[in-house]
Amino acid sequence: MSTVRSAVRVEGVGLHTGEPVTVELVPRDNSGIAFTRIDLAARPIIPASIDFADTTARRTALVRDGVEVVTIEHLLAACFGHGIDALDVRINAPELPIGDGSTGIWSDAIRRAGIMPGAAHQHSPVTLEPLTVSDGAASVSVAPAEYWSVRFEGVFPDGSHQSAEWTAEADFATEFADARTFAPLSQIIALRRDGMIRGGSLETSLVCVDMAITDELRRDVATFWPEVPLRATDEGLLEPQKLCWSNEFARHKLVDLLGDLMLGSMYPGGRFAPVRIVARGSGHVLNRRFVRAVVDAHQ
Repeated sequence: MSTVRSAVRVEGVGLHTGEPVTVELVPRDNSGIAFTRIDLAARPIIPASIDFADTTARRTALVRDGVEVVTIEHLLAACFGHGIDALDVRINAPELPIGDGSTGIWSDAIRRAGIMPGAAHQHSPVTLEPLTVSDGAASVSVAPAEYWSVRFEGVFPDGSHQSAEWTAEADFATEFADARTFAPLSQIIALRRDGMIRGGSLETSLVCVDMAITDELRRDVATFWPEVPLRATDEGLLEPQKLCWSNEFARHKLVDLLGDLMLGSMYPGGRFAPVRIVARGSGHVLNRRFVRAVVDAHQ
């Protein structure tokens, strides 16, 4: 069991709500990650558990007794990558800050706070049986292994086939933390036109150009997103965006998966013995189904 050595604060804006938010990561004496809505009078607490998970294609949330905490996956992924499995998260709004669309703000915060190892879990790790959950061509599979590893493979908005793999030897901060979320331009335009992703900008998400950029489109977009110049780069992104890695999309989808796995205690040193997990084209909804199936199979 590990927690942060000292409390650390993170401030920013929610991607979907556009609201300013402050989050404090606080050391925890016992295992588990829990979110407290300190902006509400009752200060309700929601454990980061699959039992309270609610997912859509664009985010993972926790909901308990009508209270929610939204877009938790990047913080949980940073916890996975840095071995944090005991943490109190105090938040004064419904949605965590998006930062630059990566786990960077959380990885940096954890490293600033320092990591304090705690007592080892007093249980014998459960050996998982092989299991696959699928939805059409997308799937997530798990099988026992000698060492932990998690792999993501997929086809992305630019038509590229990419893959990325995490192992316990990986340096999460340098290899995965800065991989940013992404979306097709056509989807972004539709969401912005409908008044959604109010905290979104070219600083919070990579935008993949999947449609012709015409003068008519520029005039239309200027009416509800005037600060964005619609010009494509050689990498198929909107100017001035650039990729950090040629497989940045796959790295970010892998990060999302790591965050979702935390909801079922599926991390090294957690409830389960080492496994190899392979995801093909999955997203938050299928990830949640997978974690739920694993937990239900080993009650």
